[in-house]
Amino acid sequence: MCTAELAIGQPCTSLIDECEAPAYCLIDPGTGVSMCAPGLPGNGQPCPNGYCADETDFCALATMTCVRRSPVGGSCGPTAACVSWASCDATTMTCVADVAGGGACSASAACISGLACVSGICATARDYPACP
Repeated sequence: MCTAELAIGQPCTSLIDECEAPAYCLIDPGTGVSMCAPGLPGNGQPCPNGYCADETDFCALATMTCVRRSPVGGSCGPTAACVSWASCDATTMTCVADVAGGGACSASAACISGLACVSGICATARDYPACP
């Protein structure tokens, strides 16, 4: 169901997709009250709710700080996430590029975002209706 996004300062219940961009739902740990706050934190900034403004960053849970994602070929694991077009190979703990449409795959996680592994080939996943 589509609903109007909330403005900064309004109460909210969800961490993402409820507040007007670039605002996000910030939970005050002292009071437990949530309100739409202006913008997500950037690289090197604290991320108390686990989200960062830039897709090239992730919130490192050990430090609750926004950190740059590892590129293809870089290290990954509990303290280092891969760029959005790569997955962490659990055996080598290295970021491996996701498979493009038409490429061979063995699991949906191996295909680039928006594609699914269908009969061993990365293919377009089912389309979802867009909000009006």
